[in-house]
Amino acid sequence: MSLPGPDLINGLFEGVGALFMFRSVRQILKDKQLKGFCWSTCAFFGCWSLYNLFFYPHLNQWASTTGAALMAVANSTYVFLVIYYRHQDHKQDPLRGLSEADKNREFRSVNAELDQMREALRANGVFHTPLALRRRGGEWDEYELDAISRTKDALSGKGS
Repeated sequence: MSLPGPDLINGLFEGVGALFMFRSVRQILKDKQLKGFCWSTCAFFGCWSLYNLFFYPHLNQWASTTGAALMAVANSTYVFLVIYYRHQDHKQDPLRGLSEADKNREFRSVNAELDQMREALRANGVFHTPLALRRRGGEWDEYELDAISRTKDALSGKGS
């Protein structure tokens, strides 16, 4: 009984590697975001799989070429998704490009404004947020609408 040739064994390793890469592709699609990504690993295996597409045919190793093609497709798909979701993450981050100190200052500023608005709403008789109203299934009554109007005037400096 003869053992499978080195080409078949190598082709199987390439194919199994491609299955693992497609598993990573599936995980990114499921998460719809990047979670733990290393450029150097992806770059190395991506370049290696593309080089193998050139190398294996010269050796007439067609099982390895097939496995390398699967690996190249998996790596290319993975890189595309990484770029896509990294771009999506940056588009959704309104604070991108700010230093940590600037981000913290921005958060404090926004929290201070929210606290001021909450106090002004309470001072004018508004005790229900839109979320609380949605939960209770109601709408603002006339008194609350008038209180909201007075709060807007007070916050804009129009009120007395």
